[in-house]
Amino acid sequence: MENLPLDHCAYKIVEPEALTSSVVFASPHSGRAYQGSFLKSSILDDLTIRSSEDAYVDQLIACVPGFGAPLLTAKAPRSFLDLNRAEDELDPAQLTAFRAPSKIHGLPQGWGSSHASLQMGARSTAGKCLKKPPKRA
Repeated sequence: MENLPLDHCAYKIVEPEALTSSVVFASPHSGRAYQGSFLKSSILDDLTIRSSEDAYVDQLIACVPGFGAPLLTAKAPRSFLDLNRAEDELDPAQLTAFRAPSKIHGLPQGWGSSHASLQMGARSTAGKCLKKPPKRA
């Protein structure tokens, strides 16, 4: 993750003080930073558009850096930018008005297609979060 900014408008990476795990925890579908222009351009109401989120999973696993694992969480909502999909994974036949991710109306500066292709392959659960993190020496 050395080549990625830790705090970006589309995602946030939290690194542990000491890396003790080979697992990267990721919540690429829990972003809730909806731009007004995006919501106004949608035919969906606010509640329906949020149904694509993995709501609050980012908060559920927020403790993992305390256990020595990096954490990536989305800021951008999945309905706007899916951090878990590469640009070429979109199926234009399934979209009625397909536009390439870098051409989406109202795309904030820095939310380009390179970030749409951000891949975090590790999947995991947050069972350890129910326990206190180990004390640091």
